[in-house]
Amino acid sequence: MVKHSHIYVLNHDLKRIQQKQICEIPIVKATTDYYMNEKEEPCKFKMIKHIDDILKIEVGEDEKEVNMVMEDNSLTKAFFDSINSGYEPEIIHQAGIITNIKLDFNNVRYVIKTQNLLKDSCDGCITLNDEKTYNNMNVAFFNFNKALFNPLHTSFYNDIDMNIFKEAGTIVPSGLISKAYFT
Repeated sequence: MVKHSHIYVLNHDLKRIQQKQICEIPIVKATTDYYMNEKEEPCKFKMIKHIDDILKIEVGEDEKEVNMVMEDNSLTKAFFDSINSGYEPEIIHQAGIITNIKLDFNNVRYVIKTQNLLKDSCDGCITLNDEKTYNNMNVAFFNFNKALFNPLHTSFYNDIDMNIFKEAGTIVPSGLISKAYFT
């Protein structure tokens, strides 16, 4: 097999590349921690129409990452366009949708992100064709998340608290925000 000018011999050590059958059911673990965004300012995005528009973007000397969105929000098309151009980018996908495409050129990382505000959702697909409108919407969503998921709103329960909850047969207080809270 040849990939990126490298030759891989496939008929050597075939046992190593055979598909392994999983006999045990994998254990799924979830964390109780929620990711808190440490950034103070939202990212600025440049809007591109085609993968070739990356070459037209002016990058400052100290700039290490450029964030972009596709005008038609078609990251699948952008991925295949980059493959056809001879470059295989790194992709990140969630819920079966490509959410990020990462390309590295001249010590600068170019990240093409989906326009969807909720990256792991199949719903809520939006398409904007104006860079300013997208950046304004991104700032509003960033501020909303910073206000809602504020580190000052978190609770801390030590081991003694958790043992008391276990012995009493109760759970940590939690609930939904009601409409009355906002009125």
